[in-house]
Amino acid sequence: MIQTLKDIEFNIGKTNLNLLVILQALFTIFATIFIALWISRVIENKLMSAAQINMNMRVVLSKVLRIALLFIAIMIGLSAAGLDLTLLSVFGGALGVGLGFGLQRIASNYVSGFILLLDKSMQIGDIVTIEDKHYGVITDLRTRYLVLKKLDGTQVIVPNEMLIINSVINHSFTDRNSRVLLDVQVGYDSDLEVVLALMKQVAQENARVLVTPEPVATIKAFGESGVDMNLSIWISDPENGQLALKSEIFLALWKAFKEKGISIPFPQREVRVLKTVEPDAEHRTSEVLSDKQGQ
Repeated sequence: MIQTLKDIEFNIGKTNLNLLVILQALFTIFATIFIALWISRVIENKLMSAAQINMNMRVVLSKVLRIALLFIAIMIGLSAAGLDLTLLSVFGGALGVGLGFGLQRIASNYVSGFILLLDKSMQIGDIVTIEDKHYGVITDLRTRYLVLKKLDGTQVIVPNEMLIINSVINHSFTDRNSRVLLDVQVGYDSDLEVVLALMKQVAQENARVLVTPEPVATIKAFGESGVDMNLSIWISDPENGQLALKSEIFLALWKAFKEKGISIPFPQREVRVLKTVEPDAEHRTSEVLSDKQGQ
């Protein structure tokens, strides 16, 4: 069996190889790669627990370390199998051609990933909007793609190249606090000063609303059916969404307005009839006109 594997020979450049050498090289490379991945995993766990190092820098160091260990493992595997390392020049040329054509996008994503990790424009935990349609929290930032968890629980895989060439809104780049606006309309017979005080009080009683900046209630405009009011509040956890928060505040406002007798108007129209003509009078008028025309 071994002799049969030795007899199957072929040439790569000026190097003569047989099937046995190639199988030995593959086995050795796989073994060294397994050991390298295990070592990189142990070191990566140590790095990720180092709180004094920035999260992006931890990810960069772990990725660079893994690539370096894999490269060393392949070199050791090839040398241990007795292969000439000059063969790498042949594979390197083929890899260069592949990168120039089919692997161009993949290489671009990896380079973009390292750029994002190093410039700290986005980090794990940031709240971002991508392409004006994906809003959520960054849960993972890898060398090829980014994982974005949306408010409905779905996860979006975004290639890193898209984050470099497109505009990205980072809502927590300098400050995680986010403003929430609520619009309310009250009747024209309402005491607006009482309404403003109630709106501010209701907002302050909600646990998610920040004390600083404090809630602000304002008169927005005089609408067709009532007075338009606006409530501006700030929260520190926008990743938890705004729908439930708005529902809680609107319900609290509804109860507070009912207690104070403040009405919330609805669209309505007032129709006035200025003049009516009775059918009998109209009939008599037409007969009189007919008689005059006959005379």
